[in-house]
Amino acid sequence: MQTKELSKTKEPAPIFKNKVLEALTYTNFSIHIIWYLSLAILSMILGFIENSVNVFSGLGIFIFGLFLWTLVEYIMHRFVFHYISKNEYIKRFHYIFHGIHHQFPREEKRTMMPPAGGLIYVTLYFAIGYLVMGNLSFFLTAGLTLGYLIYSGFHYSIHMFKAPKRLEFLWTHHLLHHYQEPERAFGVSTRLWDKLFGTMPTKLRRKCSFFSKKKD
Repeated sequence: MQTKELSKTKEPAPIFKNKVLEALTYTNFSIHIIWYLSLAILSMILGFIENSVNVFSGLGIFIFGLFLWTLVEYIMHRFVFHYISKNEYIKRFHYIFHGIHHQFPREEKRTMMPPAGGLIYVTLYFAIGYLVMGNLSFFLTAGLTLGYLIYSGFHYSIHMFKAPKRLEFLWTHHLLHHYQEPERAFGVSTRLWDKLFGTMPTKLRRKCSFFSKKKD
């Protein structure tokens, strides 16, 4: 991943000269929760309106969407946001969507996806799901959206607050990605996929029982 030198300041880093475009790159935690929770609830309601399925079937697809998000989170972070390219347009895309977060990891208003960008993601998830399962994609999208909100809550908390004792392993995992091993530790809400795909941070790999029988 190509990023600029890490900044120790919390001060905002302008992306666009246009004030309207620049404003669209920011959000705050309250708006973030209301926006994505509303999208998830709306998608769930539309799922039951548009489909003749029982509650358990709808909830089953919704729960699968929650779990699927953890894999989407890992794949996007590892293969999209950390993709290395010499193309100036791709490098610019990386910097706007992720590089600036690595440069300013404690910049509060850009630790979360702003509403405009999030709507694009949600629409994309629904469209892909619709091609596979039709209107049942409403349930899947609701799960993916809530999964994103849970991930985002963890991500925001990791950068802004001290770790609760029971969740220190998640704080350590993500902060190692930021400050020591940017090419490892791509999961935020879970370490599952890092364990399965061999991208656990070196410092945690030996401590993880999953690797206890494997040699480095």
